[in-house]
This record gives sequence, C-alpha cells and structure tokens, in this order.
Amino acid sequence: MLTGRVRQALGSDELKFFLLAVVLAVVIVFGNILPMYDTAGHAMRDAWFQVASIVSTTGFATTDFALWPVLPQLILLLLMFLGGCAGSTAGGIKASRILLMLRCAHRSLRRLIHPRSVKVVKLDGKPVDEDTLNTVFVFFLCFMGVLGLACLVVCLDGFSLTTSFTATLACLSNTGPGLEAVGPMGNFSAFSALSKWVLSAAMLIGRLEIFPILILLLPSTGGRIECRPPPADSCESAGFFLLLQRPFGLFVNFLEKEKKSPILLKIVRRMLKLVCYSIGALPFPGNAEKKRSVVRGKVSMDRLHRRCPGAVVCRHPTQESHVLLRRQRHDAEDCEVHP
Repeated sequence: MLTGRVRQALGSDELKFFLLAVVLAVVIVFGNILPMYDTAGHAMRDAWFQVASIVSTTGFATTDFALWPVLPQLILLLLMFLGGCAGSTAGGIKASRILLMLRCAHRSLRRLIHPRSVKVVKLDGKPVDEDTLNTVFVFFLCFMGVLGLACLVVCLDGFSLTTSFTATLACLSNTGPGLEAVGPMGNFSAFSALSKWVLSAAMLIGRLEIFPILILLLPSTGGRIECRPPPADSCESAGFFLLLQRPFGLFVNFLEKEKKSPILLKIVRRMLKLVCYSIGALPFPGNAEKKRSVVRGKVSMDRLHRRCPGAVVCRHPTQESHVLLRRQRHDAEDCEVHP
C-alpha cells in the first residue's frame, strides 16, 4: 500500500484470510459476551479491541477476558496460534502458513476421492513448490513440539492445565496475557525459577521463529564459518555485517590460537553463524540451493549410466524430472539420451 499498489495488496490471499478470521472472531466474541454488558456498543468495543490485541500479539487489554464465557476464550486462544501476516512483527504461526496448510489438507482430501488428479497449491495465483510446503509443515511441527515440551516443564509447578498451557502459548507466540492466573489482570510471578527460564527461552524461540535457534543448536553449526557480505542494496545489513566481522573474527582467531576454550569457541561460532543467517550473509539452510540438488542429481545420474549405459532421462510436462530406465535408446524430442 505504501508503494501505491493498493489493488495488489487487497487482492492478497493471505490478507483476505486474515481479515476473514478477524471478522469471524469479532462476531463470535461479540455474540457471546453481549449479555454481560449493558450496551451493545461497549461489548463491540471490547470484542474488537481484544481480538485485535491478541491477533496482533500486542498484549494490551481493556477488560479481563479471563472472566468471559468459554467460547470467546477459545476463540482468543486460536488467535494466539494464528498471529499476524507474514513479514509483520507479530508472533504466532502466521496467517500464510495456516492458509497453506489448509489448502494442502484440501488437496489431500481431493486426492482421496480422485487419486489421479493433479492439483497444485497456489498462493496469490502463483504455484507454491513442494519444498516450501514441506518447510511450512516442519515449522508447524517444531512449533507444536516446542510448545508441548515447554508446557510439560511449566506443568511441574502444579498450576491448572489452562494456566500452564496458555502461559506457554502466550510466551511462544509473544502474545502477552493468557488465561486464569496469567490473564490480563494476572502475572507470571508465581511460577518457579525453572519455569521462568523455560518461558523466557520460549519467548526468544518464538520471536526468532524457531528455525534460527534450532539451527544454532545443531552440532554441524559449530564448524568453520565462511560468510559472504550481504547484498549491496541492503545498506543496514551490510553495515551491520562489516561492524561485526572484525571483532568476531579477531576473537575467533584468538580462541583458535590459544586452544584453551573449545566450548566458548563453538558458542561464538554458532552466534556468528546465527547473525549471518539473520542478515543474509549466509544462505538459510531451510531453502536448499538448487546447485546442491543439481550436483546430487548429476552424481546419481552418473551412477545410473554406469549401471545402465542405455538409460534415458525423460522430462514429463507435469513433473520436474521423470526418469525412465531403458536399455534401448530413445529418439523422442522430450528426452535426453545419455550414452
């Protein structure tokens, strides 16, 4: 919208899904809390404000929604999972990921009815590749896994399931208030020190959207770092990279020379690699480079042709690559013959 492309912005599938979810949530919440208020205007104001506050993970509250009926509380809980749109500073899973997962589920159900049907998942009229869809499901799985593990630790304090679960979800989604003891009129002071550390870690993991922290914990992340400068058109990232490159490099060289702190050296390397991932100085591992897949494909095809000298690689119009093993040579135009 800032660039003047209002029609393109309003035509976004993610924006339509997000606005639809917000409007439905406001209608359901308003209909259930209306008997609790003297006027419809007051009920509508509280419904709009709390829905907007939760879905944008702002954390403000004008009323104690922990005292509302169960259905409005459930709607607010679902909005904590939803969060904002992709690219925003809001927390949660993000509306685009939820929309892609729903469309993947619809495609899978259609395949059960029509096994031979070919349907591509699209977003904003553009097809979404399978690698992106796999990354979305991996993110959702990691989100639920972190939520479950953190909730198990918080449950050790003996609070109710609603308090423990909503406290963990509020921290992981960076929403702020939860329900019951951690509602808008409560706080987290009653939790133990262990639970506070876990909830703090959940806030950090949710704020960085899980993947950078998990990459930081991988054993392979502690290897030697070869960062490349970020693109020239990103002035802030380039300046930040140049600012950190010198001190981090000197510190790493000092630790390597002394050979006294291998653990600290590994931590520093992982921190530097996390920074490089964040500013674009290193390619994100979730987006596998096509170059690697091409190399793997080349190696596998070399092995294939050593075993089958007359093998033929056919490119099907509906698939990226369709390999047919044949002993005889093929003269079709859509095939590449490898002697």
